[in-house]
Amino acid sequence: MPGESMGAICKLKDEKDSTKELVINVEYNQLDALLKAKYHKDGDIKNDLGYSHFPGNTNTLVFKIPEYYENLTKTGGVIPEFVNPKYANAEKTVFKSPTRLECMMQDYPKLLTGTGQVGFTMYETWYCFSPAKNNIKDAAACVAKGIPSYGAAEAEYNFFNWTNKMLEIAGVNIEKETEKTDFNGMAFAFGPKILLDPTFAITFAEIKSKLAGAEANNKISKNATLILYDNDEDVKGLDLATQTCIVSENKQSIAPQIIFENSTEGDEEVYRIRGYKPKHC
Repeated sequence: MPGESMGAICKLKDEKDSTKELVINVEYNQLDALLKAKYHKDGDIKNDLGYSHFPGNTNTLVFKIPEYYENLTKTGGVIPEFVNPKYANAEKTVFKSPTRLECMMQDYPKLLTGTGQVGFTMYETWYCFSPAKNNIKDAAACVAKGIPSYGAAEAEYNFFNWTNKMLEIAGVNIEKETEKTDFNGMAFAFGPKILLDPTFAITFAEIKSKLAGAEANNKISKNATLILYDNDEDVKGLDLATQTCIVSENKQSIAPQIIFENSTEGDEEVYRIRGYKPKHC
């Protein structure tokens, strides 16, 4: 049973009993106070290269069902709670939003008894992490600071970028857009736009098999859009220039090119949160 959280995998030792230790994910809003108390007065100070000694990461936790069921039965599903305030200013005197009571799934190991093995697998950021958590105003402010926006526009861009890279690795000839376009304060180089539906393929082996590798001679330009749905046959000989191609049930349908343009306040929310929309939408 998987779950996801932001934090750092740490080994915690009991100050009064060195034989007691626990390997656990520590949420970043808790890690800051821990570092200031035990590591450095300023907390997470940068190293000689300007980076954090404790880089950010997303953790996907995997629970073993028998032990999970045992602890659900024992605790009634109650995890220790804590308060997670969000502040609007650096002095932490104004709340950004109402503070809520939370419980963190990463605190689950505290309910376990005995010992167990802890392991991890690392992936590059493009492959596994692109949250859509900021509204368009906050996202643009992050871009102005030179940090990831974590907005809907960047999440969707990274979604397309992930598919482009995976298809390229599978042997598809992908022409990438290099010129960025500004969409309400955020610039992205969209293209090509490829949607890989789970009904087409889930694993990389399936993607490579369906697209038949380099010998399939599939070419997709930076101005094209490709939508891949359920399809039993291999996809071969695609040569998309500016059109949209929909592959489904062993058929290929061609539609006009999809172009993005700035969204406006009069558009639906689904477009406003991105800062762009399909032209003529």
